Amino acid sequence: MINPNVLLMENILKSSFNVVVTVVEKDGSEKDISFKKRRKDFLRENYTGVLQVVLVDYCPPEEMKFNVYYIKKSGKIVWIKMKKEDATNI
Repeated sequence: MINPNVLLMENILKSSFNVVVTVVEKDGSEKDISFKKRRKDFLRENYTGVLQVVLVDYCPPEEMKFNVYYIKKSGKIVWIKMKKEDATNI
């Protein structure tokens, strides 16, 4: 059975989109890393790691939750907040 969050990502994301990752350091400081990604590559890399997907109109909430994919309804931007140790493959 396919994960409904993955199904949502497959149907919302454009073929190419921007990803903005907010990396939280151990001292609590944050930095943003942004890059362009292709949908098929993104889905392949994140297929098993998708915990939750939230659709947003313009931007994610001020206090983003860790490891939640915030996807703009247009499908052109994905935001995610991660701890530094979880973001080693970025």
